[in-house]
Amino acid sequence: MWTLKLNPAKVQQYAQKFWEQTSYTFNKKTQYKMKVPKKYQGTRAFKYLTRPKFEEFLVAPPKKLLNLHSELFTYILNVKGKSFVQKEWEEYKADNKCHSEYAAITDIEIEAIEHFFNYKSQISDNTEFSYYIAELLNTNTCTYCNRQYTLTVRTTEGKRLIRPEFDHWFAQSRYPEFALSFYNLIPSCSFCNSILKNEKETVLDKHIHPYMDTDAGFEFTYNFIGKDTDGKNLYGVDCNITAVGIKDKRRVKETLELFRIKEVYNAHAGLELKDLIDLATANPGDYIDELVNHVLANTHLTKEDVFRILFGVETLPNRYLNRPFSKFKMDIISKIHDIIINGKK
Repeated sequence: MWTLKLNPAKVQQYAQKFWEQTSYTFNKKTQYKMKVPKKYQGTRAFKYLTRPKFEEFLVAPPKKLLNLHSELFTYILNVKGKSFVQKEWEEYKADNKCHSEYAAITDIEIEAIEHFFNYKSQISDNTEFSYYIAELLNTNTCTYCNRQYTLTVRTTEGKRLIRPEFDHWFAQSRYPEFALSFYNLIPSCSFCNSILKNEKETVLDKHIHPYMDTDAGFEFTYNFIGKDTDGKNLYGVDCNITAVGIKDKRRVKETLELFRIKEVYNAHAGLELKDLIDLATANPGDYIDELVNHVLANTHLTKEDVFRILFGVETLPNRYLNRPFSKFKMDIISKIHDIIINGKK
C-alpha cells in the first residue's frame, strides 16, 4: 500500500512502446524537431524539446522531473542569470505586478507544452497503449487505498473491458509536461484518483510518493468505542504512524489525510474488522497460529498460502497490492495477536 517497486526495465519498455505507437514524429535527418502546428513552432518550448529531451521527461524519476521542470521554464524565461522559481511564477500569476520577467511564460508557451505532452491523445484516448501501460504496471489493487481491485481485463478475443485509472501524482494543471512521465502515472481507483485526490497538490516534502518511499510509514489498529443497542462491543479503525523522524511523520500524516484513510476504513469497521475480532472472540488463545498450523499440518500449503485462503490476503508487504485489504487485515491480525499473546494494547 502506497509504495510501488522501482523497475528500470519497465520504464524502458514503456518508453520503447511509446515511440512505437505514438503519432509524434521528429525530423528524420536530425531527430530533433517535432512536427507540430505552426502556431507552436515559434515557442521557446518547441526549441527546447528535442527528441532526447522529450524522452528524459518520459523516463525521469520524480526528483529529476522537478529539475527538468525548472530547466524547461528557465529556458522559456530566457533571462540571463535568472533561474525559474515555481513560487515566483505563482506569485506573478496571482498578481502580475511582481516578477515581471515571468510575462515571458505566455499562454501560447503553456499551450505548446500541453500539446507536446498530450495525455488525452497519447494515453487516455489511445486505449491500446493505456491497456499496455496497465498490464506493464500489473497492480491488482489501488496503490493509494488497497481496497478496490484495479485489474486490467480483456475478453478472450482481446477486447478491452476495464483497467485502472492513472493518477498524475504531480497534477497536470501544475506540471503539464509530466503528463506522460512513467513515474507520474500511478495506478489507482476512481475514488482515490477522481474524488479524494483529484487536482489537489502533492509535494515530495509533504506526501508519500509511491516510487520514492519503500514503506507506508503507518499501521492500522483498532479501538473499543462503546456498545451497540444489543450490548455488543463496537470498534473503530485508527492509524498509528510508525515513520521515524519529524519530517517523515508529517508526510505520512498528510498522505493519510489526503486519502481519508481513517474515515474510509472506518466504513469497514462493521465488516472486515468485525469479522477478524469475532473470529478472535470465538477462538480464545493463539487461535491464528493454531488455525494456520492445523491447516499446514494437513496440506502441502505454505503459510502464505494458508493466509491467502483463510483471510484472502497477502502476508508480505511487497505483495499487499496483489489483494484488497491485505495491509489492513495483516496489521489487525498482528494487533490481535499482540493483545492475546503479549498483553499489549
